[in-house]
Amino acid sequence: MIDRRYANTPHGQVHYRITGDGDALVLLGPAGRSAAMYDPLAALLADQFRVVSIDMLGHGSSDPLPEGATIDMLAATVVGVLDAEGLAQAHVYGLHTGNKIAAALSARWSTRVNRAVLCGQSHSLIPDSATRNATILGLVRDYFPESSADPRARSLARWSQTFGRFATAWWPPEIFATARPDEVTHAIRSRIVDDLLSMDAAATLYTANFAYDLAADLARIRVPVLVIEIVTPEEDRKFGRQGARVLELVRHARLAIIEERDGGFATLENRADELAHLLREFCSVAADRNLCFRG
Repeated sequence: MIDRRYANTPHGQVHYRITGDGDALVLLGPAGRSAAMYDPLAALLADQFRVVSIDMLGHGSSDPLPEGATIDMLAATVVGVLDAEGLAQAHVYGLHTGNKIAAALSARWSTRVNRAVLCGQSHSLIPDSATRNATILGLVRDYFPESSADPRARSLARWSQTFGRFATAWWPPEIFATARPDEVTHAIRSRIVDDLLSMDAAATLYTANFAYDLAADLARIRVPVLVIEIVTPEEDRKFGRQGARVLELVRHARLAIIEERDGGFATLENRADELAHLLREFCSVAADRNLCFRG
């Protein structure tokens, strides 16, 4: 059973979902997605962990994302949720934008983090800010309509581009290839609802992402880290795999590679069993034997 709760933080009220028993495991999603995306994963982990899935500010049922928000601010809201639940410490899993929040949390509130899992496609793990920002901007440019002196024109452009994303998402190739189209359409519907609810926060969140120095915080992390790199043929061709570069910056870490086809799910929602296995294995004492230490 999943309980739905709220935590009051200095930056707004944060909605989260909680289930299971055991060590706390916080799940942080990508930009544009709510905590509901993790319900299947949480169900797999609930027998071993107290799973806490959080709606970032501006997402799902949480309060709007404040203008000028930063990745550190979002990490502080995670601390607010831990405080509300009376949790002194937790494992943290972050996907895409969530991996930046998990990195900031691990670097700046290290006493609150047991182990950190940083997951994302290769472009999301590029440590160098300038290179990563240029790459990400190419992927999310439609969240930043061409500037216009007319606010009405900017608003309509943003609305048009949102519809374009929905139209593209409505008919993914896998819907025709699967024997269970209902599962695919459910995932599509969830993504579109999440995107609609978070559309006002998107530009602010990506601006916070662009301003964040991932490499600097990676070097500050002293808790054990698992890097999960989602690789695709297209990203391998464009800029190569980044997990090994992340491991050069983090003092004690290990790397797991998950191969995905071009245009496939980049959120691992279709591979919840595989992800649950990785999280179970890493968030245990035995994982220490497989960590690579630097310095």
